[in-house]
Amino acid sequence: MAIACCQGLQGQDFSPSKGCFKATATLTPGYVLSQGGARAHVHGFAEYFLNEKISLSGDVFFHAVQLPVSANWIHREAHGLFLGGYYHWTHRGHDIYVGFQSGLQTGFADFLKEPADPRLLPPAPAVSLVLGYTYYFNRWFHFFTQPRFTYARLANNLVRDVSDFRFSAGLGFHISSLTKRKEST
Repeated sequence: MAIACCQGLQGQDFSPSKGCFKATATLTPGYVLSQGGARAHVHGFAEYFLNEKISLSGDVFFHAVQLPVSANWIHREAHGLFLGGYYHWTHRGHDIYVGFQSGLQTGFADFLKEPADPRLLPPAPAVSLVLGYTYYFNRWFHFFTQPRFTYARLANNLVRDVSDFRFSAGLGFHISSLTKRKEST
């Protein structure tokens, strides 16, 4: 079955073109630099291709899990909203891209050396540098990997660095105007 599916793809290019819309949701692990601990987010995104090289993407991160940290405070329930653009290099269904997004990040801070008094942190500006790879293997589906570095500093009496590395991967879908280009001989 898998061999038949792969043979059906020979000579076809499912690379995105102008008007392609893709979206997905996945569980994204991350490592918080200042806290020395890990956490996970539910990551959802939608992306629209303005042409074959440029796309706009909106990403949402909802905090899912906080693992133990070595810091004296915990940035928990860390949520974020980002919008930005990507530049793509595509070839025969393979898509490598780099991008920059700006957005807002918020959450609660628990100070471990003080009485239990979680404090809502006001939304703060954040930026994210994204490097990704997508393989379009089908007219409707693709696999993707997307590591990113997110820089944010939240303030509530004291400034807290909540910068982290995140890694998303999984199966996504796209609807389009995807073009099937035949290989030139």
